[in-house]
This record gives sequence, C-alpha cells and structure tokens, in this order.
Amino acid sequence: MNGVAVDYNGVTINSDSLLQGGFLNFGTAEFKLELYDASNDQLKQTWTALDDSSLGNVPVEVSGNDKGVTALSFRSGPSLSSTIIGEAQEGTGQPVYVRADAPGLEGQTITVQIYEDDGIGDDHVADLNILIGSQGFGVAPWTPNWQSDDGAAPFNSKKT
Repeated sequence: MNGVAVDYNGVTINSDSLLQGGFLNFGTAEFKLELYDASNDQLKQTWTALDDSSLGNVPVEVSGNDKGVTALSFRSGPSLSSTIIGEAQEGTGQPVYVRADAPGLEGQTITVQIYEDDGIGDDHVADLNILIGSQGFGVAPWTPNWQSDDGAAPFNSKKT
C-alpha cells in the first residue's frame, strides 16, 4: 500500500494490490492508527474509531472506477500542443480534431457522438471512434458537413 496526504486529517490510500484477497474492496473499513517513536520503534499511542470517528466507516472504492473521459475539445491539429478552437465551422472542407482526455483508459477505444445544435433540436451528425493512447488522450479528425434544409433560421440551403 502507499498513500498521499490530503490534509491534516486525511489521506488517500491506494489499496488496489489488496483486491485479490477481497481486502479493501467496496464498502467501508475501520482503521487503527498506531504511532511509533522512530528512534526506538516503541509504540506511543493507538487510535481507533472509538478515539476518532474519522477512522470508522471510511468509504473504500477501487481506484480503477475513476477511469473515464474527463474532457472533450475541438483542436487545430492532432498533437498534444494543438490549440483549442471554439467551434467547428461546417462546410469549409477543413478537418478539426476531436480530442478526448481519458486517463486510465489507455489502449481502449471510445465512441464520441457529435450533434449539431441549431436552436430547434440536436441533430446527430457523426460517431467518432477514438483510441486513447499511452499519454491518456486520443484524437480523431472530423470534417463537419454543411447541414442543409434543417429548418433553422436562416433556413440553411446549399452553401456556396
């Protein structure tokens, strides 16, 4: 096990290595804190949930459950440093790059659905499969098509 201090009264403990025996899976756990004198290894104090309620009924979850898409953005290119663009311009014939940040999903493919928001409804226009790479993000090109005759002002017609 290893841990990271959160504040004076908290710690995050990575216990994924204890899952095989069914230890520290989902649910709650009771902790006992033992304080030792580092110079002679003598036990100085012991705390349990009776001494400090924050040591009892501690929620436990598998850190793998925190995996997922954390951000989606349109980018000017496929590289890590490509700039974010505010919106994709339809009908230009130029691709934009849809980037999905998904730490913990490296090597997996996710599907991103793209919709046109034209004020009268959300029209489904594309599904992109994005492979999440070793750096925790993936990028796929997408060329927005002109959505003609959708009934929204200014009543789109063929783009010239």
